[in-house]
Amino acid sequence: MYNDYDLLMVGDLHLHNEQPLRRAGIEFLEWLGKTFPGVPSVFTGDIYDSSRPHWDNVAAAKRLLRDRKSFFLPGNHEEKGDIGNALHSLTEIPHMTVAWEPGVWDFEGYDIHALPYRRVHGGIYNNICAEGDFAVVHFATRESYTELLGSVLADSICDDPKSNKDVASFVKSETAMDAIFHGHIHLPVDFVDDLGNSHYVVGVPYPQAYGEHRWKHRLIGIKDGKQEDIDVPQFINFTDVKFPTTPTTDPARTILGVSDAPSWRDVYNVYQGWTLRKGGISFKHRTHETNDRKLREVSFAKSTYTDLITKFRKLTQEDGMEENVVNFGVSALQRAQTKVAEERAKEEAE
Repeated sequence: MYNDYDLLMVGDLHLHNEQPLRRAGIEFLEWLGKTFPGVPSVFTGDIYDSSRPHWDNVAAAKRLLRDRKSFFLPGNHEEKGDIGNALHSLTEIPHMTVAWEPGVWDFEGYDIHALPYRRVHGGIYNNICAEGDFAVVHFATRESYTELLGSVLADSICDDPKSNKDVASFVKSETAMDAIFHGHIHLPVDFVDDLGNSHYVVGVPYPQAYGEHRWKHRLIGIKDGKQEDIDVPQFINFTDVKFPTTPTTDPARTILGVSDAPSWRDVYNVYQGWTLRKGGISFKHRTHETNDRKLREVSFAKSTYTDLITKFRKLTQEDGMEENVVNFGVSALQRAQTKVAEERAKEEAE
């Protein structure tokens, strides 16, 4: 049954350099090969999470995609100006097509209107008249943001010149497109725009470290021009425990959240060897410790957040992440840093 598909539409893989996400990405590719051997596949962008991919990821992609006819759409994560595009690491794979430039590409009997990510749009993706059998794009639209975030937040993003660099627009085609498949956005959502175009935000096929484990994960199978969702099993555990409970899952395959923690230091000491989930640590309010311990905790919290902000800025700069995302992340860390310092100061006053 599975091998009857004409094509598979595969969302952004984000093959990570860090464990356990690196292992999960490779296991997904192994599952893809065993479950859908030989089925031609379209990848919507961001094959790698970094422009400097770990060699394990490069080797696994070469090995596991070698016998598969594959159509790759460049995304925003693989490219960095001074070192080029990491997708070049896969160009020796047989039967591989990379849509380096926008246009209509012939792939397995389908005319695909490919619109890869462009570092500077320069208006190239404004008022697109989609052509071909379907389109594959690596950007957001006002409609996709509205479906995910609501109209108020969507309008604030799309109308802000600092944050709308990845937002494009369509115009009505001669006939409404059967399908416009989106990469770039991690959450799957389907909608029909006001022009009658059908949009499918494919979503990431397995969770990353940003809360995607709460969402559905899918591939989209295409047969005779019709679409069908395919559920994807998961290859990583997302577990939450109350401090100091020891998780029962394998630390090599788990991303951990911890509640009621007394401090960052205690979390790191108790859960050495575990991968902690971004935004997954919450703290218990404490009022019965010595001022000396509290002062040390305040100092540790301040230095920890300062270090996190510095590392965040460095990594996002290396990966060329969008400015609005960087600013949002830095603001969140700064708010958390301020909140921790205020709570500790309040405790000292008591």
